[in-house]
Amino acid sequence: MNKLIQKSNNVFKLIAETGDRFKDFSPYVASVNNLGEVAFQAELENGDSGIFIGNGNSIIKAADTSADSFIEFYSHPDINDNKSMCFYAEMRTGRQAVVLLKNGRSEVISLTENNCGIVGPLGPSINENDSVTFRADMNKDYSGIYVGGTSGFKKIADTENIYKEFYGIPVINNSGSVAYRAKLKNGSHGIFIYGNVTGEFKTDSISGFSDIGNFFGFNDTGILVFKAVDKNGTEGIFCYNDGQYITIAEKNDQFESFRNAFINNSGKIFFSANSENGHMGLYECSGENILKVLSNGDTMFDSVVEETAVNAVSFNDLNQISIRIKLKDGRQIILLSEPTKPVHAQRK
Repeated sequence: MNKLIQKSNNVFKLIAETGDRFKDFSPYVASVNNLGEVAFQAELENGDSGIFIGNGNSIIKAADTSADSFIEFYSHPDINDNKSMCFYAEMRTGRQAVVLLKNGRSEVISLTENNCGIVGPLGPSINENDSVTFRADMNKDYSGIYVGGTSGFKKIADTENIYKEFYGIPVINNSGSVAYRAKLKNGSHGIFIYGNVTGEFKTDSISGFSDIGNFFGFNDTGILVFKAVDKNGTEGIFCYNDGQYITIAEKNDQFESFRNAFINNSGKIFFSANSENGHMGLYECSGENILKVLSNGDTMFDSVVEETAVNAVSFNDLNQISIRIKLKDGRQIILLSEPTKPVHAQRK
C-alpha cells in the first residue's frame, strides 16, 4: 500500500485561460488524447460557446454556436487519437443530441426522439474506434446506458429491469467494453461491466463495498479503480482486477476523504482526495509512494487554486492530465500536467 506523499515533478503547460477570448470553462472538464491535444468547452466573451482543441502553442475551434447547428454544448468533449470527439449539444431544432465530430464533420449519434427524452446527464466517452458510450432518459419512466457510432446505437442497460438508477459517466475501453455505476432495484450499488465480446453483464465487479464513488477508472485490460468504503468500514481507493481487490490508499492521518479514482492504459492510477489540511487535491501512485500533482491552496499564476476538476476523460496513456482550475482572483485555466520524463504509450 502507498504510504508516503511527495510532490510530483510534473510540469504544467497552459492551454487556455479566461480573459480576452474565453469567459467561462465551467462546469465541464477537459479531455486529452495521446498526442497531448486537449479538448475543452468554453463560453466566449461575445456570448457564443464552442468546442476547442489546444496543445499549449495554439487553439483550434472545432465547433461553435455562431455558425454551426448548435445552440448550446452541455458536456465535456472527449477526444481520441484520431482527433474524433464526442459531446452533448442542444440543436437548433430544439432537440438534444450526442454528437460525434469526425474528420471535421458533425455526425449525430442520437437525438431526443423515438422515445429518447433527455440526452445525458454529465457527458459521454469515446474510444480509439470512435465508439461512444452515453446516458439518456428514454422517457419519463426509465433511463439507459447506450453505445453508438456512425452506424447507430444500441442500449446495453436500462432502469426498466434490474437497475434502479445510474450515476457518473459510463467509460468505454478499446475492446468496446463499457463500465458504468448503477444502483440495483434490490438496493445494492456497484460498478458493472458490459462485455462487447460476450454481450453479458459481469455483476460481480464491485461487491462488499458501500459509498462507491460516481467517477471511476477503467482501462483496456479491464482493471477498475474506484473510491468506496470496504466491508470493514474503511474508506479508500481500491483496484479490481480479475476478481481480486487491492487497496491503493485509505483514510488515515494523510487523507480525510476520497472523491474518485482513475487509471490509464499504462497502468498509472490517479485519485482525488481531501488531505489532512482539508484541501482537495489530485494524486498519482508511483511505486510505494503517492505523489501530489495539484491541490486547492497551491500557488499558481500569481494566485491561489480554489477549484480543480477532472474525470475519466482527463487522462491519457502518457500520464498527462488535462485539468480545469479556478483561481482565487476569478480566472479559470485549462492546464496540461505532464511528467518531466516522457512516457511512451503502447500501440493498440
